[in-house]
Amino acid sequence: MRPAIFLDRDGVINKIHYDEDIGLCTPHISEDFVFLPKVPEAVKKIHDMGFLVVVVCNQPDISKGRLTQNTHEKINSKMISNLAAGGATLDGIYYCFHKHDDGCTCRKPKPGMLLMASHELGIDLTGSYIVGDTVADIEAGKNAGCRTILVANPRLDLLKILHERGCEPDYIVEDLHHAVELIENLEKARIENRM
Repeated sequence: MRPAIFLDRDGVINKIHYDEDIGLCTPHISEDFVFLPKVPEAVKKIHDMGFLVVVVCNQPDISKGRLTQNTHEKINSKMISNLAAGGATLDGIYYCFHKHDDGCTCRKPKPGMLLMASHELGIDLTGSYIVGDTVADIEAGKNAGCRTILVANPRLDLLKILHERGCEPDYIVEDLHHAVELIENLEKARIENRM
């Protein structure tokens, strides 16, 4: 069993924006998929630390008819190829295409994607982390027994919501790059404490 770092995609790996008419806007064409700063370097460093890297992402726009499966696959391919160009790879990618009302077990905040990845890839969830930018990411991580890292997000008062739900993140950082630095320091301290 190996530990993993689970990553949400939109808002952690790539840029998103907020539209007053539509709300949260994730990429709907491959040209809109743009990495946030230092993402390939961060993913590569995760592997260098001995963790698996697994993307776990809700993508309900397919069920809602706002995004086609073909376009989704193009965006996914662009993410993989752009990571590879930076010397980085992913060990697994899990998407949930269901809407909130569908009640599926894979849609975050339920831990289904993390549990499936654990089963298929041999992941030790208690030694793993999830890095996300939403309430659902943090709740999914807690529900799976992972340590949770919230990427600061200006869209919502996430900390208030998480506090009200009794589900505060273990750590809060600026971006994925800083999350990886934090994990590196935490793991070094853990190893030193065992000696």
